[in-house]
Amino acid sequence: MKKYILRYGIFSGLFLIIVPIIIFYAMGGSNAGPDSYGMGEVVGYSSIIVACIFVILGIKKYRDDERGGFISFAESMKIGAIILLFPSIAFAAYNVVYVKWMDPDFTEKYYEYSLEKAKAEAEPEEYEAIEAKMESEKAFFSNLPLGTLMMFLTVYLIGIILTIVSSFFLAKKPSSA
Repeated sequence: MKKYILRYGIFSGLFLIIVPIIIFYAMGGSNAGPDSYGMGEVVGYSSIIVACIFVILGIKKYRDDERGGFISFAESMKIGAIILLFPSIAFAAYNVVYVKWMDPDFTEKYYEYSLEKAKAEAEPEEYEAIEAKMESEKAFFSNLPLGTLMMFLTVYLIGIILTIVSSFFLAKKPSSA
């Protein structure tokens, strides 16, 4: 079980670091304008989902190679939950590197982008409430340890949802005939 967890966890974690770095530099690096943030969100969430496919592949490979094609739902969930630690930790580490060294002004630039977006989309009365809410949350989102924890949890929770769904389909019990 360990070799499948390590192999697919490392594949998933590497994917979740390498793809965002490539996209970051392809979009202009720290010089990219606010118009790249919307695309960055799409790429980020898409990368998380694709990285979680390695979790599903790891469970399936373990089931087929080591368990003779059979695995319980609980065992499938256990393997998936452990594999998910790799991409979750990798993305959290990437967040630290990104915010501290790759684009140190990201938090402030993203805050300004979010305010401008809200101003363009909301009615003037709504905008004031949105702006006040964002201002009250600014310290939270500017806190590196909390932001890193949020990135870890984002990957892990998306991965757990995909693991639950895939475990439902991958679980097979031997027939009692």
